Amino acid sequence: MTTTQRVFNGRFRPVWISAAVYLGVSAALRITLWASFGRPAGISLPDLAAIVSLGVINDLVMLVGLLFPLTLGLALVPRRWLDGRIGRWASEGAGIGFLFGVLYLACVEYFFFQEFDSRFNLVAVDY
Repeated sequence: MTTTQRVFNGRFRPVWISAAVYLGVSAALRITLWASFGRPAGISLPDLAAIVSLGVINDLVMLVGLLFPLTLGLALVPRRWLDGRIGRWASEGAGIGFLFGVLYLACVEYFFFQEFDSRFNLVAVDY
């Protein structure tokens, strides 16, 4: 097994799956916001490409902080614990919780944008 296969299929596979889910949902949200609010406002398709590209860069920076605890936990927990029943339940529960959180925040952000014509900001924290 090569080093690349070990990184992507081994212990840190949940990190890569979580990152892919987060990036996919974030890109889908940007496209949805453009289709719902950007097109009527005159934002062109080339502008959307720039928006999504810059958004992916922003999301990658966010992922560093968001997935750091998971990465650290996977690095420190012994492999036999991760392969055991409790470890699998914890991994699956964390994965379901992460998926729910990402989808929930995407839905909330859509309605926040509809109300305030802005992505999440300090106003969201105040509410």
